[in-house]
Amino acid sequence: MKNILFLFLFVILIKAFVFQGNLNASSYNTYSDTNIVASIPKTIVDSSKLKENLIDSMIVFAKNFIGLPYRYKGYDKSGFDCSGYIHYVFNKFGYEIPRSSIGLAGIGKEINLTEARKGDLLFFKGRNINNKKIGHVSMVIEVDDKSITMIHSTRRGIIIDRLSEINYYKIRFVTARHLDL
Repeated sequence: MKNILFLFLFVILIKAFVFQGNLNASSYNTYSDTNIVASIPKTIVDSSKLKENLIDSMIVFAKNFIGLPYRYKGYDKSGFDCSGYIHYVFNKFGYEIPRSSIGLAGIGKEINLTEARKGDLLFFKGRNINNKKIGHVSMVIEVDDKSITMIHSTRRGIIIDRLSEINYYKIRFVTARHLDL
């Protein structure tokens, strides 16, 4: 399934380059035939729709690991810690991001929680609420009027939580970050 999604996104990206003029179809020919080039339909590719499809694919992929146990310093399918999980998901889609939650908190653009959308990262204090240091990271998978839904690796394994329903995370929230994918 993930290979099909990857192939689909790859084809869309190639079409976007061709139709936006980044690749000239006639440059690969040893002859020039303007009739052939002129017959290629000009379509407008909405880059925001491509980004939304990419993020949706990442979320579908991330959900494949629901129930996988937590593993301290884990970064593969045998078990993940919170940042190892986020790193693994983004890496599978070609994004090289930091491996630690503190490192992740230093990339992208800081946003207000009210601006959070699918694919954004949320950062929290660790178990010691008095320590201001980032200790946990999750990925937003849905936003509605009532709450933000996030997926993350916790001591309970990889799970989906609604931020508004989990006091533990509500009181530990530190910041949200938007990564420009």
